[in-house]
Amino acid sequence: MKSKRKIEPVFYGIKIKKNFPLSAIEQRSFYRMLFIHPNLTIEKVKNRLNDSWYIYHSKMLTDNMNKEIDELISTYNNPGTKNIVEKQIVEKIRLWIKEFSLPSPEDISEMATVLKLSEVSLNKGIYSLYKTGLFPADSIIDYLMKYTPILSEKLIDNLLETYISINTKRNLPFKRFLSKAAAF
Repeated sequence: MKSKRKIEPVFYGIKIKKNFPLSAIEQRSFYRMLFIHPNLTIEKVKNRLNDSWYIYHSKMLTDNMNKEIDELISTYNNPGTKNIVEKQIVEKIRLWIKEFSLPSPEDISEMATVLKLSEVSLNKGIYSLYKTGLFPADSIIDYLMKYTPILSEKLIDNLLETYISINTKRNLPFKRFLSKAAAF
């Protein structure tokens, strides 16, 4: 019998807070800017999520962050700078995943569109984070559940090999892999 995963609603990899003083639309907009803004560190994001001043002034902050992003975009219009920015964004996403959870492919697409970056490059960067084994084996299954529609069969096979390799190194039984794969 397959285990049922409890799916919690998230915006941009952040679990939706039930007692949050913002409506769902305002909360989504606030989380969006925290996720997309390239210069916000994870520490600043956590601060803004937990500080009532930021929450109650989220509309003003969102407007200001939109303006900051527009200014930032104009500074990295050449190809060399875009590559550097894309690498920085992938690093922010890596830290984001460690602190919150994996954003959806649609979130990454939106980020790429807003920041005028290559969605393909961002997705390749995220894939490489999982392929190199930077995250626990179980997170590979979570990644595959969200990203399978945009991955080739070969990339999926490569990730499953990484999953097996991580589990083998940790001496976890192969049976666990099969149960996870069956749930997938």
